[in-house]
Amino acid sequence: MMNDYQILGIAENADPKEIKRAYFRLVRQYSPETDPERFQEIREAYEHLTAPKQESAEREENTLSYPVLPYSDELRKRILSLLHMGDYSQAAEIAEKTVDFLGESEGFLYLLGSAQIAAGNTGKAIKTFERLVELFPKRLLFHQELAFSLMKRGFGKKAYQVFTDAYAIGCRDLEFLNLFSICCKNRKKYSQAVNLLYELIDLAEKKPKDTMEELLNAFTGIFVVKSLSGKKNIAEDLKRFSRFLDISVPYLPDYDEELFYLLKSIIQMELKSPEEQNLLDEVISKAKKALSTGMPSGDDFFQEEWKMLDAEREHLNILKDDRFPDILKSGLETFLIGYDKDELDEFAKLDIELCILEEWSSIQDKIEIIRREYPLYYHAIHEFFDRCAQTDDIDRLRKRLSKDYDRKAKYISGGYYYELYPHRAPSAATSLWNSENDGTYTRSTPKISRNSPCPCGSGKKYKNCCGKK
Repeated sequence: MMNDYQILGIAENADPKEIKRAYFRLVRQYSPETDPERFQEIREAYEHLTAPKQESAEREENTLSYPVLPYSDELRKRILSLLHMGDYSQAAEIAEKTVDFLGESEGFLYLLGSAQIAAGNTGKAIKTFERLVELFPKRLLFHQELAFSLMKRGFGKKAYQVFTDAYAIGCRDLEFLNLFSICCKNRKKYSQAVNLLYELIDLAEKKPKDTMEELLNAFTGIFVVKSLSGKKNIAEDLKRFSRFLDISVPYLPDYDEELFYLLKSIIQMELKSPEEQNLLDEVISKAKKALSTGMPSGDDFFQEEWKMLDAEREHLNILKDDRFPDILKSGLETFLIGYDKDELDEFAKLDIELCILEEWSSIQDKIEIIRREYPLYYHAIHEFFDRCAQTDDIDRLRKRLSKDYDRKAKYISGGYYYELYPHRAPSAATSLWNSENDGTYTRSTPKISRNSPCPCGSGKKYKNCCGKK
């Protein structure tokens, strides 16, 4: 079974920034929509590696009471030491025996619940925190921990009720507001989720240096929840985020991954009003400037992240641009996002190129628009555009490309070309030979040398015509 470091694909001595980079790189590859099991595995590994273990438990339990009995202090220190070392099962076992031996004190019951949660025994932790709430109903901490345990266990309805009760009696720390908002989002109570995140931001902005991660996650949550709810009016949220960037410049370079993820969440929303588009431009410009001040100029990872973000934005904008035919939009993933030079992606590239050739007469006048307004897409596809523009016979170019396409089409399915242009499909009698699968091929006509006249009838040598690579 892989450990948390292996799941994230990093060394066991990786620093916090390497852990974050690995996490955000993987969640872009395995989203909760496309691969929920892998996403959850990655998320849990990240949480285990970044969660404060002994520190949070020790900070909270310092405010709690313990029985003044022999061995009490030694047992308390032993349990905290095991939590610090990550030996949660042993910590839970000792804490449970201590409670049986010394009685149900606040401190040992809390350590027991904390160890049970850390060890993955959420069912037992729920019972422990329910007992704490029953014995000490005025302690906000126990209400919070019970809500967290129920949520982690997947008891959404009950968790929501406990969160609501805890909020009503005054629970307001940043972690509580964040998790309560997630619970509300999962229950499709979108307005309540957004209001909780606004409240979190109000509290966290008082100390931005110490709460940058919470602030960035809260802004991300607002945009994600508004997108889910269908409420796309985010001008005021973009204005507030822009003001936040102004006061956060010194701290942002340490949170580049969170910021990239947040910006991607905004870009993926359908911003229709010119005001929102202008505000997004302003936000991206400020973010770029802030991050560039803290990053080495040759940081390949940093540059690659911005390239991906800009490509994502162009991708979404072109899809919404009514000036372009569908076939140009279909080429986005192949050309703009990029492709690997394997058999499948080469086939996808040929597929789009042949479709573009079929529509070349109506596409030519769109090239200048792409060059002017979508520079990344133009840079990725201009060589093919130039090749089309420079040929004196589009049909001959199409035939040349279709030869490779036909060979690949025998083994690869899913192309658009023959579906959109069925008259171009080879007849059933056409043989697309592959020596590996079909045996030795025997020529029925003489081999054409590089300097022979091209059989297509162009009058050029074969090497300068159909034989040109």
